[in-house]
Amino acid sequence: MMRWLLLIACSSLSIAQAAEIVPLRVQPANTMGVGVKALALPDTLRKDLSSGLTNRLVLSIKLKVAQLTVSEKLVEVAIKFDLWDERFVVTIDDGVNASTISYARVDDVMAALSELRLLDLFELQPLRMNQLHTLHVDALLNPIDKERLDKIRKWVADNSAYTPSGRSSSGTTTAASAGTNAVFNRIFEQYSSSADMAAVWREVAVSPPFTPENLPR
Repeated sequence: MMRWLLLIACSSLSIAQAAEIVPLRVQPANTMGVGVKALALPDTLRKDLSSGLTNRLVLSIKLKVAQLTVSEKLVEVAIKFDLWDERFVVTIDDGVNASTISYARVDDVMAALSELRLLDLFELQPLRMNQLHTLHVDALLNPIDKERLDKIRKWVADNSAYTPSGRSSSGTTTAASAGTNAVFNRIFEQYSSSADMAAVWREVAVSPPFTPENLPR
């Protein structure tokens, strides 16, 4: 529990919209993929990738017509540095298909993450031709699921160092407790009780409108 608290407290929540989302036609399967370019990943990621721990980039991808979601996919990009072989192993898993590739340098991993091509995500045949579609991508780095987040929230609320008023058990206000309260309040307020996942880094982006019959290849 403390490990998750330290990760949250030491990281700043980032929500931005800078990435480029590109729909792709995949031949000969006649399916649709998604290109995700220029994610504004945090500067600390380079160091984190070399730690030997698995880092997870999770992308929730929704295909919409107007405000109606017609299909959705959850894609996980897992990156782990193999300390024995001294190579970075990247696995992309969309729940149906998984692929793995290894890289010798962290720069190569960062370059791959900056231009992801996620193929065969959606079937084209059921889509509504001649109607405008959009792709909505919500990317989270090392997300915490709702169950774990609720446990962290409870742990923080029950811990004597965290008090809603920012006061110590003796009733006096301390700079440390006030600062801790501000950090956790800011993070927890980002997520409603119905949120499935939370993360200290998040980026959302939407593609320009497109019609299925005019997809780039």
